[in-house]
Amino acid sequence: MNSYLPLMDEAPCGQEEGPARAMSRKASILLYEPNQTILRMMKFNLEMEGFVVVEAGEPGDLARQIAAQDLDLVLLNWSEPGEGCAQLCRTVRRADGTGYLPIIVVSAVRDERERLGAYDAGADDILVRPFSLPELLARIRAILRRTAPAISGRVIRIAGVEMDIDN
Repeated sequence: MNSYLPLMDEAPCGQEEGPARAMSRKASILLYEPNQTILRMMKFNLEMEGFVVVEAGEPGDLARQIAAQDLDLVLLNWSEPGEGCAQLCRTVRRADGTGYLPIIVVSAVRDERERLGAYDAGADDILVRPFSLPELLARIRAILRRTAPAISGRVIRIAGVEMDIDN
């Protein structure tokens, strides 16, 4: 008879076995993209990487989806020059129930003033097009490691105490 309690179990992520379990779930990303072709392509690639993708094809969908979903990150795809990107960031920041919801902006706009305006309005990161998919995925993972460590599966919960192995 074993008298010890294991710190980490051998159960697949999300299944409880014994007194400890590893916390793991798929990250949920709200994707704003007005172009349906690009939306489908980005959604497909994000889902292939294991993310749950919630679509927002119109600016008005952002606040509704944020209120209705349990989200981990917002990915705003913006291609129009002007104040629109900063306004979208402000919309996300003002949405009810967000607390802190990280925002990554993917933009074709190369004007530094507009990028700075997006940062000032709440963007956490901006990726200028053209970009590589691996770089976008690396940026998403980097932000999620800081803001939602339980998603990485590197958080252990034992008897109500949670331990983030990375931190």
